[in-house]
Amino acid sequence: MKHRDFIKLIGVAAATSCSIGPAARKVPRSKPNVVILFIDDLGYGDVGVFGCSDIPTPNMDILARRGVKCTNSYVTNPPCSPSRCSLMMGMYGQRFGKYGMARGLAIPDDKPTMAEFMRDAGYVTGMIGKWDIGSRDQSPMKRGFMEVARRTPAKDKKAFICIKEDGTEGWRTEMDGDRMVEFVERNKEKPFFLYFSPRAVHSPSSETPERLRNRSTAKGKRRALAGDAGLLMCTWPKGGQNPNFKKHWQYKYFNECMTGFEWQVASHMIHEGMLKEGLAIARAIHDCYDASLRNPYNEIECSDHYARAMASYGSFISVSGFEYHGPKGHIAFSPRLTPENFKAAFTTAKGWGGFTQKRQPKLQVETIELKWGELRLRKLTFELPEQVSLTKTEVILAGKKIKASAKQNDHRIDIELDSDVFVKAGKALEIRIDFK
Repeated sequence: MKHRDFIKLIGVAAATSCSIGPAARKVPRSKPNVVILFIDDLGYGDVGVFGCSDIPTPNMDILARRGVKCTNSYVTNPPCSPSRCSLMMGMYGQRFGKYGMARGLAIPDDKPTMAEFMRDAGYVTGMIGKWDIGSRDQSPMKRGFMEVARRTPAKDKKAFICIKEDGTEGWRTEMDGDRMVEFVERNKEKPFFLYFSPRAVHSPSSETPERLRNRSTAKGKRRALAGDAGLLMCTWPKGGQNPNFKKHWQYKYFNECMTGFEWQVASHMIHEGMLKEGLAIARAIHDCYDASLRNPYNEIECSDHYARAMASYGSFISVSGFEYHGPKGHIAFSPRLTPENFKAAFTTAKGWGGFTQKRQPKLQVETIELKWGELRLRKLTFELPEQVSLTKTEVILAGKKIKASAKQNDHRIDIELDSDVFVKAGKALEIRIDFK
C-alpha cells in the first residue's frame, strides 16, 4: 500500500467515525478504525489547513478535510511528556500529580489508558514512535498496546538518520511511516487503533532530507503567526546584530517575542504617560491569547506557565498609578485611564481592598475601602487635573473627620495625617478635594 492510499484509508475512517446523525445511528456498521498522530512541538500554525503557507503539509491537510478539524480545543500541557500522558489517560495531568514535565512520573494503574480501553473493546492496538509516558515499568505493552514497533538503530547518535537492515541509511520518520502502512495492511480486516508519535518535529531539522527541507520557504524561528502582533525584545538600533554574540547562548533570546518583556514595556509606557501605546501592546497580547486561538491561561515563553508573564500585573499598577510604602504608611493613586470615574483593587502589607475616584469640575472624591485586614496610613497622594489650584481637603473615616494638612505640588496633592490612621476591614476612608 502506498502512503497516498494509506492517507485515503484513514481519512475515510475518520470521516466515517464522525457520522453522528440519527440516520447514521440506525444503520448497523462495523467499528471505525482509529489513528492518532501525536506530534511533539508542532504548532497549529505550522499546518496548511490552519493557514500556514510556507510549510507544505498536504497529507495532514487531507486528513483534516476528510476527518475532524478541531478549532476550539487546548493541549493540556505544551511539553511532550505531560501532554501525551493526559491524552493517553483522558484526564488532566494535574489529577495524577503531573503539573510540569515530571518525566518518569507514573500514570495511574487503577484507571485505563486509551489503549487498554480500545483493546478491551475488541480493537487491535498498535504503537509506533515515541512513548515517554509513565514510569519505566509502564511500557506501552503493559498499558494496553498489543504491538509496538521496534526502534531502528540510529547512525552516529543522530536523532533521525537510521541504519536499515540492509545497511543503508534511512530517515526515521519515513521508516516509521512504512511501519504504519504495514500495520494497517496487516489489520485492515479488523478494527484497529494505531497511535503514532514521531520524534519530528521535536528535534533540529538539519537531519531532515534536503528534498523535504527544500519544500519549505519558512525561515528562522517563528515568533508570531500571520495576523499576530509582537514586540521584539531587540531591534539592533546600532547597526545590526554583532556576530560575536553567537558565542554566548543568551543571544538567541534577543530576537524573541516574550509576553513578560512585552508587559514590562507596556507598563513603562503607561507609567510615562504613553497610555495609548501601552494599551496597544496589552491589547496585542490579549488578542494573541484569545481563547479561540490559544490557551488564555498560559502565555508561553521559554516554557509553559512561565512566571515572567505575571509582569502583566505591572500594567495594572501603572494604569492605577498605585504606590505604597508600608513602613512610612504612604499610599498613592494617580489613575491614567478614565480618571473622572476610576475603580480598581489594591493590595498592601496587611490587607486588600478597592479604590474609587470620582472627578467633577471642581471636586474630586477618593474612596479607599478595605475588604480584608487593616491598613495603616500617614500620608496620601493623589493627582489633580492640570492647571487647577487646591482650595480645600477633607479626610473622613467612618463619618469622623481626620486632622490632616494638604500641599499641592504641581498637579499632585500630598496629604499628611496628624497621626497614624488605621482602616479596618469593612471601613472606608473618604478624601474630598476641592479645587478651582
